[in-house]
Amino acid sequence: MTILGVVLGIIAVLLFLPVAILLVEILGALFMRKDGRGLTCPQRPAGLRVAVIVPAHNEEDGIGTTVCGISSQLGAHDRLIVVADNCADATVERARTAGAETITRFDPQRRGKGYALDFGVRHLQADPPNIVVIVDADCRLGPGAINTLVACVNEANTAAQAFNAVVLPREANVEWRVASFAWTIKNHLRPMGLAALGLPCQLMGTGMAIPWEAIRGINLATGSIVEDVNMGLDVAALGFAPIYCPAARVESDFPTTERGFMVQRRRWEVGSLHVAMKTAPIMFLRGASSSNIPLMAMALDLVVPPLTMLLIVLMLGMIGSFIFVIAGGSTSFFALFALWLGGLTFTLVMAWFQFGRDVLLASDLAALPRIFVRKFSLYLIMWRDRGVGWVRTDRK
Repeated sequence: MTILGVVLGIIAVLLFLPVAILLVEILGALFMRKDGRGLTCPQRPAGLRVAVIVPAHNEEDGIGTTVCGISSQLGAHDRLIVVADNCADATVERARTAGAETITRFDPQRRGKGYALDFGVRHLQADPPNIVVIVDADCRLGPGAINTLVACVNEANTAAQAFNAVVLPREANVEWRVASFAWTIKNHLRPMGLAALGLPCQLMGTGMAIPWEAIRGINLATGSIVEDVNMGLDVAALGFAPIYCPAARVESDFPTTERGFMVQRRRWEVGSLHVAMKTAPIMFLRGASSSNIPLMAMALDLVVPPLTMLLIVLMLGMIGSFIFVIAGGSTSFFALFALWLGGLTFTLVMAWFQFGRDVLLASDLAALPRIFVRKFSLYLIMWRDRGVGWVRTDRK
């Protein structure tokens, strides 16, 4: 009884902050007034030079389409650079044929998107642009996305993040639809809530625009599988905390193979947990010591674990506290877990009603217990296999 009470108390204390942050962010997106920044398409100022970097690892199938889509949005003095990193296919030839400037990098011992980005930025040093935009090789840009991002960066003199959307296939099963709704919460509603509060958002890997003076001052050459999160924290520490710019849209297809699904799960969830445990506390203290409120807000945002994981832990806490009550313990823990789980569930239902009904069907809710059980086993597998090499997401 004593051990169970101590465990429940520790879990209850640890969960308070992430649950409170998540509730505030989602409610901010649903109810708070917004200043409109990033919701409209501002005009790109004349004279700004932009360089788009596309890191690519074995992307021969889609790189030509991506290059053509980006090129159609660039001006005469802009540059488009495809960094072919450790490629063993025709990525370079197809990118060059589509009109991109290509550079190649071979280093099997130092693999990762961060190394490719560092290679691209160093290539630009001889003739630096005003703003660097990063787009993944398997993404499609919405109309005017480049100009909108550039205008937001220029207006706010800081980094900007586009709306990073995933497109589900017609044959999507219930697990993919649940994952797509969780993606919408993480990559759209939470940044919208932060913007409503006047706070920055995380960088999301693609659709990122960063002033040259910021990106040249950070260390990109890492093998981290969450290099985007680290980039966002680093530019925030320099005073360029990213703002959310949902008027700019970047799309990619949802991975529809088990391998592709697992690769993204590992990147999003396990990688985020590592950053939350190791990087977020350091960055929060760094922000506090320098009175950098945006950096502190971004560090706090990182303590929110993946949505499914948070719900699983809350349910386990409910079950454990119920057993504790039956065995004669206090009802306090049960009341706390019930309050947090109930509040979070109610907020998610409201978010689903406004933003998720076209993705997650009401009939899918019956499958949630089965999905939670499967996800719990997946977390155990991913935690044991948390390599950091750059593995291309399989979207075939």
